[in-house]
This record gives sequence, structure tokens and C-alpha cells, in this order.
Amino acid sequence: MTLSRRLNSLYFRVNSISFYDEERNAVCLIEQIESHTNMPEISRFFGIIIRMFYDEHNPPHFHAEFQGKSSVFDFQGNILKGSLGSRTAVKLVREWIDLHTDDLLADWELASSNKEIKPIEPLN
Repeated sequence: MTLSRRLNSLYFRVNSISFYDEERNAVCLIEQIESHTNMPEISRFFGIIIRMFYDEHNPPHFHAEFQGKSSVFDFQGNILKGSLGSRTAVKLVREWIDLHTDDLLADWELASSNKEIKPIEPLN
């Protein structure tokens, strides 16, 4: 994998960070820091952003974001983690999955092989 592809596929997730605050003479803890900004975007529709990460674990899945909330979906439309906070957004994502299951599987294979993933048509 080239350095540029590795940087483009960078996904930063931290559950917590602790640091020493000299002024307070105490260890401080910051929790729930998460950023998807460097995860490759494969589609965007109706305010929903679909991303897929390189070197991700099985089962095949993607990340969906909507209005600051995120969920992980498998390719059958099941939510594995998180919440989009909108039943309508979930229905739209599931409709998109039904139309693009083959494309999602192809992108998963590309990502698993450290190859560049391809954009997938949005839901119209």
C-alpha cells in the first residue's frame, strides 16, 4: 500500500485519552473522541454520508452518518452499532443497500486487498 493511500484511508478512533494537568496536579480523562473525516466516502444522499474503511474487520460492513450521528450497517441492512437518530434515514440507507449490494461487496473486496474503492451511485 502506498503512503498516500494509507493516509487517505486513515481512520482515527479513540475511546479515551488521559493526560496530566500540571495546574490541577491531576490526571484528566477525555472520553468518546471519534472522527471519520479520513475514512473514504463512497456515497452521499439526502444528507447521509456512507463511508468504508480499508483493512476493516469482518463481517463486511460500512459506516453511515446523518446529522452528527453514526451507525455501522452490514450488507443486509442490519445495524451492527450506533444509531442514526432517524427512522427515515435508516429506511433510506436500507433502500440504498438493496440497490447496491453487489457494489458494496465489490468495494469490500477492493478495500480488503488495499485497493482504491469506487464511489457508489447515491439514492435518487
